[in-house]
Amino acid sequence: MLMKLIYDRPHKLSKLHAELLQLSFLQPIVRADEEREAILLLQGNGQTVYLDVPDDLTPEQIAEIERVINNHYPDLTATASPNPATVNETVVVTATLPDGAPDTEVIFQVEGGTAYTEPITNGQASHAYAFAQAGTYRIIVSSVNCGTATVEVMVQ
Repeated sequence: MLMKLIYDRPHKLSKLHAELLQLSFLQPIVRADEEREAILLLQGNGQTVYLDVPDDLTPEQIAEIERVINNHYPDLTATASPNPATVNETVVVTATLPDGAPDTEVIFQVEGGTAYTEPITNGQASHAYAFAQAGTYRIIVSSVNCGTATVEVMVQ
């Protein structure tokens, strides 16, 4: 038998699924014929998480599920403006983190270049670049809890 757990929490479903499967009691059961039987059904709409889990979970196991969900944050996003840009024009790359993310800083790095750490204010962090040559530049933006995003800047 299954029980349904419902949480009001912004999420990225595939990332949350992988995080929940780190809990040994939610991993698929391997049957005698080597087939795997899922014991976790996870659904969501970006804001609400719906889980169907075995109804024989202990209160401690349910608390572990809640810990994972409460510590889950969707991925950050990154934008660049202006894009495209001209040579030596200032391009501001902005990272936006989901509401409630505990991160205090974001790392910005042009692929293969120096990493710069910027503080988060009101859920965003920014770093300004000026590119001396035309081309396409990949800027990797990351934070501890919200993962990594990449934005490409075209310089003409």
